[in-house]
Amino acid sequence: MADRTLLLNSDRRKRNRNRKVNKLKSGLLIIFLLSFITLLSRYVTEVFLEKNINYFMKSKDGIYGKEEMFIRFMPLYNNGTKGPITINRKLDDGRKFNIYSMMRETNESFESSFYDQEAFKKLKNVVKKDEEYFCEIGLPSEAFEGYYLTCPTHYTIAIDKAAYGRYKSDRTHCIKDYKGEYLANSRIETSKDCGINALGKVKELCEGRTECNLKPNSSFFGSHCENLYKYLHVKYHCVKDKVSY
Repeated sequence: MADRTLLLNSDRRKRNRNRKVNKLKSGLLIIFLLSFITLLSRYVTEVFLEKNINYFMKSKDGIYGKEEMFIRFMPLYNNGTKGPITINRKLDDGRKFNIYSMMRETNESFESSFYDQEAFKKLKNVVKKDEEYFCEIGLPSEAFEGYYLTCPTHYTIAIDKAAYGRYKSDRTHCIKDYKGEYLANSRIETSKDCGINALGKVKELCEGRTECNLKPNSSFFGSHCENLYKYLHVKYHCVKDKVSY
């Protein structure tokens, strides 16, 4: 009986040792894998950065050498406290990357944001004064693409007026439903202007952008003018980007 007890205790100790050894091996394996992944990530990152820096330098036609990229920047003009900046005034060719437009461009063309400083200065300050009547959505907003306000490159949207509802005696705008069928007179006729000033909400969605999406519906703009078929009336213009030179 005593011998059997000793054997059982010995087996139990062996199993405990094996568990500890297995845990140690698992821990070492995890540490090794984490170290390997960290080193691999650093290597890939360094290679990627090196490749892109070289590409950038080539795309600049060798104007700046790689060693010059990280030296002290200076204003292009003596009194240019707000930019632009350069690393060599003598080698600067007057071309600039408009980073602001690049961040807002929907296309992937890097060249679309590369423009000539003098050409930019000649652009008009305001273009495309326009107004739109966007009919309210008769479908769930998730199923409707919506309407768009857009401005050309180097210009952003400025909202002048926005109203959601329906104007008195307006039998011109939004007289058909989303199926293309004419609405009953009771849905489009009103003896007085009915609706709300939506300027604040539309500015929040569109002001300062090159493009914005609008989905007129009562759940967003508020429930007004019951039984009337409403629209969003927007007046806007496009203003040139504010870039300091």
